[in-house]
Amino acid sequence: MSFHEKGLYIYTVSILLVTILEFILPYRPGLLNIVLHVLMFSKIPLTYIAILNLKYKNKESRFKIPILVFVTLLALFVVDFVSNIFCTINFYSADIELMELDFNYFFSLYILELLIESIAFFSLLQTYAPKVKRIIWALLSLFTLAAIITKNVDESERLPLYIAIVAVPIRIAMQYGISIDVADLKDQP
Repeated sequence: MSFHEKGLYIYTVSILLVTILEFILPYRPGLLNIVLHVLMFSKIPLTYIAILNLKYKNKESRFKIPILVFVTLLALFVVDFVSNIFCTINFYSADIELMELDFNYFFSLYILELLIESIAFFSLLQTYAPKVKRIIWALLSLFTLAAIITKNVDESERLPLYIAIVAVPIRIAMQYGISIDVADLKDQP
């Protein structure tokens, strides 16, 4: 399995594992902080591998927009990594307002990354998938984003969260399916 043939598949599986680990591991000074920085950095080469795969499969320039969106996602991951290194320097000694600003900044960056990734896979679907599949992807992504954004809302208004409990696993499975579909597309001669 080479990067240029299965890069999107490698990206999908690996980014899921990285994301799960980022949510499980707590932010603490020392070794855990180093592990989290390594995980964060790993998103950069993973995205690059996906871009290489799409460039390899870019028959008749049909993946021009997905490549551009994945390049944008790569740039966001670089900004996230550099920002995190910069903010970590004084994070544990910062006052509450500065820490809150950091959390809000990184939360906004995370939402933007998720949105750009959703757009990237949606643009892939536009190249080969029927309209119904694109609509399902858009709704699943919308419910996932709504659940993350409304995570601090009162219990009585948490409908997006309950829908996301179903939507997120389906979205993950669909993203995996999209990467398999792209891997199975006929390669350029």
